[in-house]
Amino acid sequence: MIQVALIPVGDNVAINIPTLENKLNRIVKTIHFTKVASIPINKLGDPEKNGIWYCTDIFFKLLNAELYNDYDFIIGITNVRITTR
Repeated sequence: MIQVALIPVGDNVAINIPTLENKLNRIVKTIHFTKVASIPINKLGDPEKNGIWYCTDIFFKLLNAELYNDYDFIIGITNVRITTR
């Protein structure tokens, strides 16, 4: 079965992640969704400009941590602006 990590990124994420996890696991039978530990906004450092975090090395290091080795996919859920350049 495909394993997917749901990661809250930042503070005050507007979605109830455990509720989302339960609903997704009830609806989708071929994928297992698991809420994992949050990534606090201070781990990302300060935004570069205009309140935007760009996908920097620290972002990829956080997502490539051993904590996520058991997952096939990682979905970050956030209410902050994170983008690529």
